Formats: sequence, structure tokens, C-alpha cells
Amino acid sequence: MTTLLLQCLMAILTVVFGVMALSTARRIPGSPELHQAAWWLTGTVFTILGISTVLQLCVAAPWAYFAGKGTPVFDAYLRLSPIGNHSRGFLVVAYGAMLAGIGRLAPARRPPFRTAVVLASFAAMIVGAWVGWKEGSLVRSTHYTATAIYDSTELIFLLAGLFIGVVWNTTDRLLWIAVVIFTVHELFDVVWYSALAWSDVPNAWRPPTKYIHLYASVAYLLMIFLANRRMRLARKGVRVPGLLEFPQRAAGSMIG
Repeated sequence: MTTLLLQCLMAILTVVFGVMALSTARRIPGSPELHQAAWWLTGTVFTILGISTVLQLCVAAPWAYFAGKGTPVFDAYLRLSPIGNHSRGFLVVAYGAMLAGIGRLAPARRPPFRTAVVLASFAAMIVGAWVGWKEGSLVRSTHYTATAIYDSTELIFLLAGLFIGVVWNTTDRLLWIAVVIFTVHELFDVVWYSALAWSDVPNAWRPPTKYIHLYASVAYLLMIFLANRRMRLARKGVRVPGLLEFPQRAAGSMIG
């Protein structure tokens, strides 16, 4: 039951961050348009990510849990879980790729940019869903191994987005720190799921699943704090610089 509550909390926090990130994607005088585009991209992806997570972890998972093992509902959940998990994994990969390539995309105010983001997001989820369908019903050893591999791929693309965000100034420092927090969370996922893949091996260490959702919730709370900070500054018309920008009038802290 604790795991159910924590995973539902994590799913809700994902949606909250996504919606808040969308709210921060507003034009501020003197602020690079790419910063606005990066916030809009982040908000769109995490809103989609959060809605998918809520449907699986706040609706389908409790339904299967209370139905009990061996029931058609529980078996259907095991069959659909890899589809949902991998579809979101591929979505995060696409997010990292889009964040890394945002400097080559159209400005955020142009409809083609937003259309491309939405289409790429759903295309990535469809590919991930197909991979999950090919995997079959959830088997811990195979599913957790695959999840750890895809999480490692997510790390590569997220790190590329972070690197380009610094070099090309495509993100402001608040968004950059938020993505760092999410990337660290993904790093923990790689370690955790790699260990969980050995669950069926006698005497192997198996970390409690609930802690995955616990540290993910903490990460999202920190990201929500940063998005809220960015939103407040946007309402005041205050520009948040990039990580390596040094404006003439220094900001009071690293987070604006």
C-alpha cells in the first residue's frame, strides 16, 4: 500500500511540474527566446509524461492491486505495464534529444516548433509502446534489465542536452538545474533497476521498490520549487540568465 501511495504521489508531482513549466514559458524583455522555448518544451513533455504516469500508477495499478493476483485485471496490468513504462522511457529520450537540438529548431512562438515537439513526443511513445508490446508481460528479470538499459540511454541524451544548454545558452539556470535534478534521479534509476533485475536470484540484494518513488518525489518537489521560482520572476518581468551568463548587475544567488 505504501508503494501505491508513493508512486501515485510521484505521478501527480510530475503533472504539477509539467503544468508549472508551461506556465513559466512566457516572454520576458531581454530574455533569449530559446529559454522560453526550452521551458515550453519541458512543460509539454513532462505534462504528457505525468498524465501517462497517473493513468498507470494512480488508476490501473490500484485497480490491479485490489483485484488480486491471478485475476484478469491483474494479468492485464502485467501485460500493459511494459508498454507504459517503455513508452515513457522513449519519451524522455526524445526530450533529451529535443533539448540538445533546440538551438536548431524554430522559435517557440512559431506553430511548427510546438507541433514538432508534440508529434515527436507521441512518436517516441509509440515506438516505446511497441518495444513494450514485443517484450510481453512483465517479468522482473527481463523488464528491469531493459528498463535499466533504456534509463542509461536517457542519461546520455539528457547529459547532451545539459552540455549544450551551457555551451549554447539554450536554457536559463533555473531550468538547467531542474534538468540536472531529473538527470540525477535517472542515474539512481539505472542503479536501482539494475539491482532489481537480480530479484529472482537467491541471496541477491533487492532494494525496496518504494524508495524509487520516494526519491523521485523528492526530485520533483525540488523541480517544482525551481519552476515556481521561475514563474514568480517571470510575473515580475525579471530575466533569469543562463548558467554561465554574468550580467552587469549580479543576481543574489545561483538560482536568480
